[in-house]
Amino acid sequence: MSKIIPYTASNSVEEITIPAWKVIQNGTIHLNEDSAKWAACTHIKCGNCDKLIEKRYTLCNDCRDKIRISKYNELPERMWNGETPIYSNLIDQYFFSASELEDWCKDEDLEFNDIFLKMFEFVHCKEQYYYELDPLDIYSDIIPEDGDIPDELKNAFDKLNAEIKNFKIPASWYPIDVRACLHTTSLADWFKKTHSK
Repeated sequence: MSKIIPYTASNSVEEITIPAWKVIQNGTIHLNEDSAKWAACTHIKCGNCDKLIEKRYTLCNDCRDKIRISKYNELPERMWNGETPIYSNLIDQYFFSASELEDWCKDEDLEFNDIFLKMFEFVHCKEQYYYELDPLDIYSDIIPEDGDIPDELKNAFDKLNAEIKNFKIPASWYPIDVRACLHTTSLADWFKKTHSK
């Protein structure tokens, strides 16, 4: 049986002194000096070059750009056909044809050259098709644990899934880790073909 200690007992607690750190700006108290300094600071050193940066980042803009460009340049490369979508993470935009890219350059008053094409770090995209439906997954929250789908519904889903399987128009496209090789000389040929139609 544990010892009974009443609230009024004088020997149940004792006063101690422990080190603590106060943040000057807001008066918050921290038992750890590092956590206090982190709470107080607004800037830290870049983890790569020691430049002062906002503490919400670990690297400065220049170092982040260098790492991103390096990773991009290490990706495998494939020539763009001017027809399937490409994506630029820098501007968060898809381009679905060479003519669309040309129009965008004109609208943004950008000089269309090979340096520009490389600067925007275009990557290829892959199509994503509609997937077939499983009635058990769809109705799992309303049918009994050992229940089953009626044959009439199974047959209906089989017909629907057959239509979905044969439907070849992509639902969407998503970027993949393959650089899109674009050159103004190649794109000029595509533009001529587009404008001649």
